[in-house]
Amino acid sequence: MMKNFNYHFYLLFLFVLFISLNAGLFSIFPISGLGFVSYMSLFIMIYYVTIENKFMLKKFSLPYIITFLWLLFLVIVKPQGTFNGLYTWFLGGLIFFSFFYIEENENFHFYFIFASFLLAFFFSLFEIFSGIHFPLSRFVKNNFSSVTHLGLHIPTYYFTNENDFCAFFTLLFCLLRTVRYSKRIFFDILFLPYIIFCLIISDAKICLIALFMYYTYIILMKINKKIRFFIYVVIFILFIFVFVNFIIPFIINLINLNSTKSIIIRINLVLLALDNIFNKNNFLGLGPGSFPSIVNNSNFNTGTIVDPHNWFIELGVEAGLIFLIFYIVFILKYFIIENNKCYRAFFVVFLICNFCSSRFTGILWNWFFLALFFKRLFYIKGIKK
Repeated sequence: MMKNFNYHFYLLFLFVLFISLNAGLFSIFPISGLGFVSYMSLFIMIYYVTIENKFMLKKFSLPYIITFLWLLFLVIVKPQGTFNGLYTWFLGGLIFFSFFYIEENENFHFYFIFASFLLAFFFSLFEIFSGIHFPLSRFVKNNFSSVTHLGLHIPTYYFTNENDFCAFFTLLFCLLRTVRYSKRIFFDILFLPYIIFCLIISDAKICLIALFMYYTYIILMKINKKIRFFIYVVIFILFIFVFVNFIIPFIINLINLNSTKSIIIRINLVLLALDNIFNKNNFLGLGPGSFPSIVNNSNFNTGTIVDPHNWFIELGVEAGLIFLIFYIVFILKYFIIENNKCYRAFFVVFLICNFCSSRFTGILWNWFFLALFFKRLFYIKGIKK
């Protein structure tokens, strides 16, 4: 718990953090700026407790601090970077620094996450049957129809689109199941069917794959190592066979048809990012929020999509290749050092969901999960030492 602070102040701090993460709820009120007030309240509390703790920094925050300072430099020297993009990193930093003062035990994770999950659960259920969305939803902003062929509506909760919501919902569920693994049967019976139902009507294929991988990984970890290795080999061979004989021909056919399907747009976004980093020698990054600038100046077919829809290429293009490599090293180190099979499975879900958000840095919950894994990595390393 925070040094030199009483329990009531600590609870207030957690409440402000909860409100900040769920600031999208304020969109239902006809008063602008409520979300900003919550962010600034969190900033003031963090600044205050940091002073009281004599500006002590935790090691797990150093990667964020270094990246933020580099992005600040890029905003100044590069024309493509934006201060709005830097602002999203600043808000993400509030989440990172909040983790300084959170207890190491799992009670916080459970109650804090469970409250957020229940809010999402009940409103999305109401949304599916009523068709009433938060003002932030794309179905409100652009007069799109959210109704499916089943007569039900696609949920977005307080997010702009269904992919962001589905990634958030999937990650919350998997974290709940991870930190309260003893209650896993309860969560599976009560919530899993609804999660799958939401993902299906939202056509959230990536999230469905993530959820499947979560359970598959946990099951495989219970099998004998030799049998598990054999299964891995079989799965790998099957994947290569399907990829070469079905997936690649399907994609090539869509490209030849100048398709605007999501899969082709995502491939073009990746190709565009690789072209920008390697062919145009943009190894040092263009600055936060700069990805739309390379889309607008390219000949790649991305339809009307200008955001990366992929945390890896977002980081590589905007912060630079060095920081992308560092992130990959972090992933490898986490898998090596993490012994808890449930957290490993949850980390797999997180990595897959890195491909869901249109802009990873624009959603505070993404920062929450990222900070959680960074803190856990350094926490486990500290215990082992």
